[in-house]
Amino acid sequence: MPSVSVATQDEGRLLAERVCTACHAELTHGGGGRVAGGAQNRLDRLTPREREVLACLVEGLGRAEIAARLHLSPNTVRTHVQSILTKLGVSSSVGAVSLATGADG
Repeated sequence: MPSVSVATQDEGRLLAERVCTACHAELTHGGGGRVAGGAQNRLDRLTPREREVLACLVEGLGRAEIAARLHLSPNTVRTHVQSILTKLGVSSSVGAVSLATGADG
């Protein structure tokens, strides 16, 4: 039974990598229309650092993992996440990820 769990985790990691790669390119390079117009306008309001944090959220990283990856304090990551939520007009990290990946509409 553990091998099934490991396979599922591996599949999840692969999906997260694909989504993160696509979303990171979308977010850091201004996008190519994959995100709906209103969502793209909101994404355009993010700073480059906020886009990096959002890309990490899309990858499925937690705040402590984001802090370690981007060499930030967890409090700074929390501040960036709050700013992202405000600018995107969503109430959770899940909502931000949904908007960034185009899953919200």
